[in-house]
Amino acid sequence: SRPKTGSFIAPPPPRRRGATRGAMVLSEILSCPHFDVVGGLAPSIQKLDKETDGETKDYSDVAPTAAPLGEGEEVQAAVARLWDIFTKESDSCIKQEEYEGFIRRVTRVVLPGLSSAQELVLAKHSWEEAVGNRSRLPFGAFYQATVRLAKMWTDSPSSASLAAFLEDLRLRISRARVTNPESGEEVELHEEIVVTFEGHNGNTGTLPPDNKFVTRFSIEPSGKHPNYRLDWNCSDEPLSTSGSSIIATGANFCWYDEKARDMSTTLDLGEGIRWVWADLDTVTPLGRAVLAALKQVHCCDRSVDIDLSGVEASTTPVDGARKFFASTQPSGTSRATVIVLTRDDHAIVEGNENDFGIQDMLGAGLTAGNTSNIIILA
Repeated sequence: SRPKTGSFIAPPPPRRRGATRGAMVLSEILSCPHFDVVGGLAPSIQKLDKETDGETKDYSDVAPTAAPLGEGEEVQAAVARLWDIFTKESDSCIKQEEYEGFIRRVTRVVLPGLSSAQELVLAKHSWEEAVGNRSRLPFGAFYQATVRLAKMWTDSPSSASLAAFLEDLRLRISRARVTNPESGEEVELHEEIVVTFEGHNGNTGTLPPDNKFVTRFSIEPSGKHPNYRLDWNCSDEPLSTSGSSIIATGANFCWYDEKARDMSTTLDLGEGIRWVWADLDTVTPLGRAVLAALKQVHCCDRSVDIDLSGVEASTTPVDGARKFFASTQPSGTSRATVIVLTRDDHAIVEGNENDFGIQDMLGAGLTAGNTSNIIILA
């Protein structure tokens, strides 16, 4: 389930590896209508809930419904894993400072670019809504607030979607630490985000209403069989869409998604792992890893030479290129799974650990049987 991201920009100009990461401007990443931050004023959480759902039970101005806030063991388990990271008081509740730190990290994921003052306002309002007339927050109230948060940022009410969002959130705002059994030294595991690019079966795709969510690659082949050169360009120009946002141009469609990887599963350390909150400045926003992977593609050469000696001469250069590049993918199909190391925005292909590049992008984006030289990435 794709998070409610509102609008998304095409990749910015490439950044040289190792350069300082600049702050992402909120208006360039998200324009969610329910988070209307104007003139430095952040909305209250009460207002956000009123605009996004009718299940808020803490205020009389929003009619409660009979539907439970969260269902299913998977949702309960996802919330419990978040709860386990907090430092508890003697009564097994958490204090305002702890909860507000949690909300600020959540804000860094879904609303990157807010000022510290705006984050603090949102965190304060979140605490006031969650805690009610208590002085500390018990698990039950935390559970309700967390499920309400998940429903605000997912486009499906299913337990699976809510649990997946909460788990991805947990992995973005916390870090696993392991202790070396020999030296006793504790080491924090670096974060990794898994980005998947996958070709779409068919020549018609449904795009989000805001066409800024897409990027368009055009490929210009030259040469003759079996040796071809592919020149490629990326266009940031808005696509022409119909009112229903359905495009049927015959272009190749390539969908992408991302999720944080649970680094603790890469080790066999049993109970030698503990989770701590990530430093605020290291929290990775939604969409950041996709941008990093695409920026790396932008650093590639704009021309690619291919030898189609093993392909029939009647095959078009574009379809031949699809077969050529797909054969270089570890999966052998129109799919590329990329691991983005967020500490330096470095993207590698899962399975061979080569740097992610245009060959991988073309291999994932070109669809079998489609001869169009356009890839629409959405």
